[in-house]
This record gives sequence, structure tokens and C-alpha cells, in this order.
Amino acid sequence: RQRQMCIRDRFGVDVGLWFWKLWLTDVFHSWYYIAFIVLLAVNLIVCSIKRLPRVWIHTFTKERFQRLDEHTQKHLKPVSFRINPSKEKVIAFLKRLGFNVYVDEQEGKFYFYGEKGRYSRLGVYVVHVGLLIIMAGALIDALWGIRGSVIVPEGSRSDTLTIQSKGTEIKLPFQIELENFRIVTYGDEARREGKKVSTPFRDDVASFESDIRIIKDGHVVSQGTTAVNSPFDFGTYRIFQATYGLTGEAGSVRLVIFDKNKVVKDPKSALVGEVELKAGKVAEFKDMLLSIDRSTLNIENEQAGMSGDLKPAIIVKVLLHHKAYDVPVVYSPELTLVAYTRMAELKDFPYVFFMSDFRPRFFSGFQVSRQPGTPIIWIGSLLVVGGMIVAFYTVHRKVWMRLEGDTLWVAFWSHKLKEDFKKSFLRALEELRHESTDNGKESHAA
Repeated sequence: RQRQMCIRDRFGVDVGLWFWKLWLTDVFHSWYYIAFIVLLAVNLIVCSIKRLPRVWIHTFTKERFQRLDEHTQKHLKPVSFRINPSKEKVIAFLKRLGFNVYVDEQEGKFYFYGEKGRYSRLGVYVVHVGLLIIMAGALIDALWGIRGSVIVPEGSRSDTLTIQSKGTEIKLPFQIELENFRIVTYGDEARREGKKVSTPFRDDVASFESDIRIIKDGHVVSQGTTAVNSPFDFGTYRIFQATYGLTGEAGSVRLVIFDKNKVVKDPKSALVGEVELKAGKVAEFKDMLLSIDRSTLNIENEQAGMSGDLKPAIIVKVLLHHKAYDVPVVYSPELTLVAYTRMAELKDFPYVFFMSDFRPRFFSGFQVSRQPGTPIIWIGSLLVVGGMIVAFYTVHRKVWMRLEGDTLWVAFWSHKLKEDFKKSFLRALEELRHESTDNGKESHAA
């Protein structure tokens, strides 16, 4: 119900109704996506089981060891050669071509069986197993995976994951703390790499980055940087830099502190020092504790401040000698002094603050995903690649021979490229016959 209301608010009543019915905002968790994976897996299993027994017989059982006798000669259709090699030469010839050789002798006849690449027939089934493992990983992600967004202002932390497709919020087992956000221009990237900054786009935004810390049980368990196209991994979670924006508050402010009693008479001797305040942090200066209590980006026009026209003003919460003060600081020193004179509670406050630097507070929008099936998918992908290498780059081939006197009968079988195999094997046999003939002439001459 909550998901339906969320989709209706985003797309309107009529369009949102169809988006809700068709699960278009969350396809990878939809019932039809899960059903598609299951049906595809069942189809693959049935096809594999149907063809596997025959392949198994051709690959592993003793039935593949056949002798080229008069009975098998009828369907193997061998060719004959007038040749007079020895048994050892035939064995050496087959091994030279990469065959595993099995020899049998009966009634003065030698039967040879050569085989290579028998595991290539199983390559396709390794691919099938890999695909099934990939589907299992996808199914696990569809059932138990999560994907949502976490909005974190600078100096803050959050563990609330908003799943927009369902309109729900869940608590993460850890908190994401945003230490610092920065916009990186092409000029900044060039300087990082030690290159000369000459591009006319040097001031354009190239990326945006967030320095984050992972807090669990009150302790920092991991930290690093996430940027566009460079996610941060923590366990089974991935944290992506998805978006950013202004919060409408101060991010960091540098204050120049003067002694109020001396600032009018002698500003130089009245200078006490400088301090930097960050959003969500408490700073210590001499005997004071300071923090940003409230702020605005443009004291004259708040909307203009959100557009980048900065005329900031802040209220600094100060704890001095166990007494709390709300101290105003405006971008203009004159306005700051005016604000001081109008606040009676600051009469006994011994300092006056002026703003020397101001940086607005940003927030980062992180996309957080947890996909427990990802390691399983990687395993399946490796099996698919390995199975394809076996299936496409090795070929199951068999050769049957019968040496009977000076006649050699030869039959061939190849899982793929049958004619090419037959032609190359016959050429090799011709070379063997010439070698046998030459050796016979040499022996006769001797």
C-alpha cells in the first residue's frame, strides 16, 4: 500500500497505477522477473538432461573403444592405404598428432584407437552450469538484495536507507558519516595528475567526491572516498556517489576574533586569533567552546542563497565560563557590529567575531546497494568463460585403424570440422607412407 502511494505521488494517479501494477519502478524485484529466471533455468536443465547421456557415452564409457573390425567397418566406412609401417611407427604417428593411443592385437591384426579433446563435448555443459549459477545469483539478488538512497549532510551521519521503489525506509547495520564533500573541476583533475591546466573547460565540473566513514557500534570500522563511477565497498554493500546539493546552512566558517573593548581604539592590538568552525562539530578556542547553531546562506534573500548568491549570516553558540551566548556573525563587519549593539545579552561578552571565510554546507546523496548474489554471479561468469574456451577451442576427435599385412584401414570421426580433419589426417598419412617407403628402400639397399 505504501509503495502504491509513493508511485502515485511521483507519477500521478493514472500513470502511477500502471507503474505500480507492472512493477516498472522495481523490475528486478518483480514477480515476472523472478518467474522468467526460474523458467529459463528449468528450460536449460531439461535441455541439458536430454542430451547429456549420449554425450557422456561418447566421452567416458567403454563403448567408445571400438575395434575397426568387419562388423564396425560397415558404419565407420574406413579408407585403405597400401603401406607397410610397424606397430611402433603407427603409435608414434598418432601420438605426434596429439592422440591418446590404445592398441589391441588379435589373429595377427593390430587394432588402433586414437582419441583427443574428449572433454570438449562437456564444455557446453560447463557453460550451462555457469548460466544456472548466474541465474541463482540473480534470483538471490531479486529476493534478498536491496537498493536505496541515503542523504547525509556534511558533518552528520545517517543509517536510514530509503527504498524509493517501495516507498519504505529501513535501518542499515551501520552509519554513514560524511566528513567532507568537494566538487572537482577539470582543472583540479589536471593538477592532481601533474598536468598543465590549459583546457577551456578547466572550471567545469568533472566529478564530485565524498570522504566518508563507516560507523558501527560507535566505532569507525572503515573509511575512504566515494566518487562518481568510483563506489566505496563495505562488506556486501556498495556505496555510490549519486547526487549532491546545498542544505541551506553553513558548512565551514573562519572567524577572526577581537577583544571587544579594544577593537574600536586599536584594532591591531585587539586581534586575539582565528578559529574555524565546521557544521556539526565543536571547536575550542582559548577558554571558549564554539559551534554553529543556526545559519543562512543569504540574509537578504534565502532563495538567492540556494542559487549561489552568498550573503551569509550565522549564530555561533559560545560557552564561556559556564555561560552560554548566542553570538551573531554577518558577512559584513558593519552589520555584525550593528547586530552586537542590538543584543543586550552580549554586553558582558568580551569578544567580537568577524567572518573571514565562508563555505556553504553540502549534502551527499548516496545510493547504497546490497547484492548478496554478486559473488555467485562472478563464479558463474568464470565457469561460462572457461566452458566457452573448452567448447570452442578444443575438438573431440577419434581415429580407428587396422593394420593387416601391408594394408592400413583408417576411419575418422570429429565433433566439428569433419572434412577439414579428414583432409589434414590423410595428408599426414601420405607423409607416413612416403617415410615408410623411403625407409624400406634404404633397408633393401643395405
